[in-house]
Amino acid sequence: MVTEALVNGISSQNIKQFLSNIQEVIVYKDLQGTLSPFLRESKLKAEEIIFISEDRTLRGIAANYGFIIASHPSIALLLLTKQTLFFVRIKGEQKQFDLLKNMTPYYIRHLENDQIIVLAVISHEDLSKSIANKLEMDILPLNLSIEDPMFVSIDHIDENTPEKLRNQKILFFDGKKMLVALGPSMTNDSVAFHDMHGHFLFLTPDPTLLKPMSKPNSFLRKSEINLAKWPLDKVKLQQINNQDSLSLQLNTQLMSIDSEYIKTTIDRYTGISDLDENGKIKSRHCEHPDNSRVINALLNDLRSMGYTPFMHFFTYNSLVLSSVIADLPGIGYFKAEPNLPEQIRQIFLKYPTLYPSEPWIEEIRLLTGSDWMKKQNLDSLSPQNLRREIENIFLRESSWWAKDEPLGGLGAQMIIVCCHLDSTAGREPPGQYNQRTDPAPGADDNGSGLAAVLAIAKIWVIF
Repeated sequence: MVTEALVNGISSQNIKQFLSNIQEVIVYKDLQGTLSPFLRESKLKAEEIIFISEDRTLRGIAANYGFIIASHPSIALLLLTKQTLFFVRIKGEQKQFDLLKNMTPYYIRHLENDQIIVLAVISHEDLSKSIANKLEMDILPLNLSIEDPMFVSIDHIDENTPEKLRNQKILFFDGKKMLVALGPSMTNDSVAFHDMHGHFLFLTPDPTLLKPMSKPNSFLRKSEINLAKWPLDKVKLQQINNQDSLSLQLNTQLMSIDSEYIKTTIDRYTGISDLDENGKIKSRHCEHPDNSRVINALLNDLRSMGYTPFMHFFTYNSLVLSSVIADLPGIGYFKAEPNLPEQIRQIFLKYPTLYPSEPWIEEIRLLTGSDWMKKQNLDSLSPQNLRREIENIFLRESSWWAKDEPLGGLGAQMIIVCCHLDSTAGREPPGQYNQRTDPAPGADDNGSGLAAVLAIAKIWVIF
């Protein structure tokens, strides 16, 4: 059981409500300055503590204190088996991988004849099973505690290539792509190969990569399954006729999206014309001061179209960065009168915390009927699990916490359109580009992608 958790930038009161097995939450901003007093006051030795972080810079700091280090909870679970772990490249038939139970994949590539190549962390037991089942395998020298793997495309090899390779830890090279290991002090941009567009593919653990894909169900069918759990005596459901909406063709005459619009957007976000009232930008690089201006401009552009954008925060090299997300709720297949999901959403917004639980549970009972929870076997659940189950029944696949955004219709389809926002001038000779001060307009990587996503957003919102 985990008894303590270190959390960066999150309210300890909020997180403890949703992690019932955590006895203490320590909120920190400076990890280096937090770990020393934490160890002094803890009854545990450093080697008895597992530190889990996707950020290898933070893992590097924790490793200096002697903690057990993992980049993902699934790898932490493997470490608890006390087996030696290996980072491997394995090739074989997909069915052969079903025998490997202690594996956390990072990457999978499908070949002909049901063959796949997998990069993964495996236990010594699964290493032995792989050999016994005649799977092709290479053990790669990745330090799982403090290093992360990244594919690098080699566009061309010239007289500068040996110098570029000098400080790289190379795990393998297949003639086109090189897999390198990045340590705690290395940034992705420090790898000096920026020739091919989309030159880097950073790999992280993903336990779902080898899970079998379920057969696709129609969104209508998924809605029917969810609706079966509703208090149908309290609500009237009506199926929406989607024939007209499904046959709609995007009419660009309704919204002027042409080459001039695309060019104007690219110019704003690449420093050719003014982005905002403060003028032009020099760079969208995540470490450049203009990056925050770009994010704010994008938020404002999406708001002006009628979206309710929000920011998703994450860490990179111990920097707190953000992605911009804007949802547009779909019509769906059903509508409910009264709008039960919206009423549930308002209760959750009124009571944003789990405890005290009696007020929000009582309001949901009044809304759904006194015996509904009992019929659905929800009455014995903890407040945490009850809230999660109610959210799954009524608010699945919606950003219900965005107060100003309407909920999607029941059974609405999800479509994701995205691009990356930042830019770099990493093709400059090594040591001559300073990402914090130098220009990086990035018109084709990825100013054009940003302009295309905004154009699509502008057209979609009219429907």
